[in-house]
Order: sequence, then C-alpha cells, then structure tokens
Amino acid sequence: MSFRDDRDALRHRNEALEREVEALREERDAAHQARDRALADAERARKGEIVDAPHSAYRVGEKVIVEWRGSWWDATVVGVVGPREWRVHYDGWSSSWDENVGPTRILPRAATPPGPRAGKGGARAVQVLFALLVVVIAAVIVFVKANDPPDPPASVPGAYATPGTALTASDVLSVGAPVWVEWHGTWYRATVLQAYADGSARIHYDGWSDTFDETAARSRIRRP
Repeated sequence: MSFRDDRDALRHRNEALEREVEALREERDAAHQARDRALADAERARKGEIVDAPHSAYRVGEKVIVEWRGSWWDATVVGVVGPREWRVHYDGWSSSWDENVGPTRILPRAATPPGPRAGKGGARAVQVLFALLVVVIAAVIVFVKANDPPDPPASVPGAYATPGTALTASDVLSVGAPVWVEWHGTWYRATVLQAYADGSARIHYDGWSDTFDETAARSRIRRP
C-alpha cells in the first residue's frame, strides 16, 4: 500500500470518527434539552402554572375521559401542566371541579375504560343529590335549634331554688297572669296566654321568642 493510500485511509477514518463524535454531541445536547425542559415543566407545575408542552400525549381542547372515584367521566383538556400531567375540565360541571390528572387517569374519548363509563349526565345527578343532601341537613339543624331552647338570657335568669308557691286546686289561671314554669329542671318567669280545663296552660317565657311558647302541665306551674 502506497503512502497516498495510507493517507487517504487515515483521512476517512478521521472523518468517520468526527461524524461519530458529532452524533454523540447531538445526542448529548438533545438529552440535556429534554432534561432542562422536564425540569422547567416540573417547576412551573409546582407553581400551578399551565405550560405549553407539545411533546405531551394530549393537546388543549382534546376530548377525553377521566377517572374519578372509580368511574370515567367525559372531560376536555384545558391545559398541559407537564409532559405527563394535564389540566382537565369535566363536561357539564362547574370549572371549580377542574383538576390536574396523570396518565393513569386519562384516556382518549374513544377508548374503552377499565371501569364504568359515567359520561356527564351522571356527574350532574351526583351534583343534584349532593345539593339535596345539604338542604336536608340544614333543615334538620334548623328544626333541632327551634325545638331546643338555648340557655336563658341574663335578663331572665332561671331559678335554681323552687320559686313562688305551688298551685292549689282552687287556683284559677287567667290570661296574662305571671307564673313560674319549670323546664328541664329549671324554673323560668312566664306569662299565661291561655288556660285549659285540665289545669294546663299555654305560656310564653318572658324575654324569649314566641317560638318557645308551649303548653305546660299544671304540675310545672307555680304562682309568683
């Protein structure tokens, strides 16, 4: 082999090595870019920002289904948070239900999910049932408060010693008469609103709302 041939072979070998080195540089740069992009996406996701990630599997506006408590609901991608996280809006729901989901909870709209398909009508039904439950609980609380008087106000203190005088058989209760009435072991000042033939009376607790008016048995009433 001549000197020229050796020189050409060496030149070709050097060119091949340069091409390999350049390819390695490109791979290294691509890896660094991917790393930097992932770190930046993660940091912006930590701050709650929506980022543009074209390398994501789902795009903004794409119709999908999302798993929530075992069922799959119709939703729309409204933001890309990171390479493996998306912001979704549940179709038919308020935006207050929007959330970020990972790859295990999202599928294309045409996919067959591994759990029951709820669509969006079921979500609305759940929302209505929840609202009805809240109304029922509120009504129960109001009813209990209305039928369970609070502690007496300072201006109408209860008497812890038995006050006044016990009624006799000849005592007649008249409308407007002041009396003492026992309630849960404590005596309160009251006024007769109506007297009944059996000796009981409709009374109003002085200083209280008329929502606490009640019919008291004669054994609970004493004269001042």
